[in-house]
Amino acid sequence: MENEQFNPDSNLTVCRALRLMSILLMFIGVILSVAWLASDGAPAWNCWVVASYAPNYLLPCLTVNKPLWEPLTGFVATVAGLFGLLAEGFGPCRSESKGYYPNEHQLREKRNELIRRIRQHTIVPGLVQSLYQEKLFPFSLENNLAAGPQMHAFFEKQANHQLLILGNAGSGKTTIMLDLANTYLDRAIQEPEIHVPVVVSLSSWQGNKISFKTWLTGEIQRQYGDGIADRVIRYLLDYNEIAPFLDGLDELPEDRRADAVKAIEEYRKSDSPRWLVVCSRCDEYDTLVDKNEGFSSLTVVRTNRSVTVDQVRQYLKELTGEQPKQVMSAIEADEILQNEVANTPLALYVMLEASASVDWAALPTHQGAEIVRAALWNAYIEETLVRKAMTHRSRLSPQYEATKTLKWLKWLAHEMKKHNQTTFLPERMNRSWFEHPWQRNLWIAVAGLLGGMLGLLTGSPRLAFALGSLVSFFAYVGDVDVREHVNIKPSTSRLRGGLLVALMSGLGVAYGIWISTWNSASPSVRIVAAVIGGALFGLPVGLIYVLLEHTGTDYGDNKTSLGTAPNRAIRQSLQNGLLVGSFVGFSFGLVLWFLAGPEAALSGGLLLSLTFGLVYGLDSVIKHYAMRLVFVLDGSMPLRFISFLDYCARHILLRRLGGGYEFIHPTFRDYVADLTSAHIDEIAQAIEKRKAPKSATE
Repeated sequence: MENEQFNPDSNLTVCRALRLMSILLMFIGVILSVAWLASDGAPAWNCWVVASYAPNYLLPCLTVNKPLWEPLTGFVATVAGLFGLLAEGFGPCRSESKGYYPNEHQLREKRNELIRRIRQHTIVPGLVQSLYQEKLFPFSLENNLAAGPQMHAFFEKQANHQLLILGNAGSGKTTIMLDLANTYLDRAIQEPEIHVPVVVSLSSWQGNKISFKTWLTGEIQRQYGDGIADRVIRYLLDYNEIAPFLDGLDELPEDRRADAVKAIEEYRKSDSPRWLVVCSRCDEYDTLVDKNEGFSSLTVVRTNRSVTVDQVRQYLKELTGEQPKQVMSAIEADEILQNEVANTPLALYVMLEASASVDWAALPTHQGAEIVRAALWNAYIEETLVRKAMTHRSRLSPQYEATKTLKWLKWLAHEMKKHNQTTFLPERMNRSWFEHPWQRNLWIAVAGLLGGMLGLLTGSPRLAFALGSLVSFFAYVGDVDVREHVNIKPSTSRLRGGLLVALMSGLGVAYGIWISTWNSASPSVRIVAAVIGGALFGLPVGLIYVLLEHTGTDYGDNKTSLGTAPNRAIRQSLQNGLLVGSFVGFSFGLVLWFLAGPEAALSGGLLLSLTFGLVYGLDSVIKHYAMRLVFVLDGSMPLRFISFLDYCARHILLRRLGGGYEFIHPTFRDYVADLTSAHIDEIAQAIEKRKAPKSATE
């Protein structure tokens, strides 16, 4: 593999020796301290011999007060061991302890797993489950360059694996990129030197809040990394195992595109030559070039601005069925269709899919191309909701009225367009999606009500009211933020710090118990009480220290993992909140039971459990479902929202990517977002009219 100059084995022996010596010192120190405590402060064995032969200038503290030899030595050895472990974690050995250096077999497994997920989440929805599934259009580019093998050779030889693909909306630039990625995915399985092409969308880049590499790591983790650790993704990026294929530069807000180009350039130049592909619409990128803000060294290729009638004719001849013949006849009979509508592969796909719902003779071509495109999109919606409904009808599949379906889709498209989203993740909804102040106020009230209902588990109405008020306050000042709660995987150094905190706090409590029971119990009872009390207090405190690493951490939207199922991050937040809350409540409940009795343990444990559960996930879960309830109440979405999104995906109105959803094309998203109530009613009436005869004969 490339860039494997660093070999961690050179430091491994020293690091392991330091770790072993630190553990040995801690062991000796603990043994000496316990022995001294067990002997009621008297020497456990005769250490005078050791001290008497030690020169005064070497061991002055021991020779001055010899009875303190054992506790002092035990304390020094324990502290030295702890500092040794911390030095091993934070010093030169840190990279060895936190790094990830897989062997060849492990690396091949991780690469193949990533390849499988890229195929499942991106290639299959983008290529295999395309709009018209029988055959992809033979895309062509300027300078007689064609998609397929010719493009693959150009990428390797002329572009040196660094390419910028430009094209108009619907011209096939993303499909060309996916075809290129698919080819290299095939090769990457057999050839380890081939970089794994990872397709990600630039639309979620939030600017220079974080480095481009950090954003890219999080985005790959979000889309493909469900179950693949962050350190694996970082390793694959650091060692040039991954080739970023970046789509949607034009989807970024205009004021953010130049910064994105600069960040990509810096990333590309930060290490050895990286494979890189970027996609953008022509007009948006040409605006950057006019301002001298374009890419400096990527090889540029452009798709043809329009397809010719001969290309359309040749493509349609290769297809079977009546629809291609009907479409070709309509195109040849009308100049508007020839020159202004059927001039992109996307428009051709829409015409083929909508053919059965189009009265070609009645198309309002005399009103211009935009009106014709709107009519074709209307026919496409009608056809998918009628024909696909017959195909997917079952008792287990929910069915929705056409009017409500389009109304909910319009709301989703409007919000995605407003927030510059190409991929919709349900867990990414936040308070900025509210259009009216009353929605926000209702959300705060509903969140507080749900929090209060949860607080009733304590059995105290006052505590329930307090927790409900706390959740309402969090909603008022904060937002739905699942970023902190997706994965609780503390670093090795943080675990060591937690161990140190647990030991120090546990020893402090144990010492307090030992002193407080000096005259009231035997040494053996005092030792048992000190050990139990120290453990019961130290372990929860150490755990809290470890968990506090994640409080307030802002990773951007990148930590919301697309995963394999919708709302995965919310479910992970629920799981984390329950686990952390249960553990903290149980641990401190034991401490309270030991100190104050069972009644205090029950109420205090429940209160702490709910408090920490809210902090580590339950608060986000409550606010998320409160927000969805508000949108259900105002008619923006159905109660079973995820089922509705899957319903739209089955009807090829949306495309499901793992746990996220996309409209079949950004132009379709924009069209749906601009639908009026009159248009929705018109399409719905046509759909119900076509469904009525079929339902009467069933």
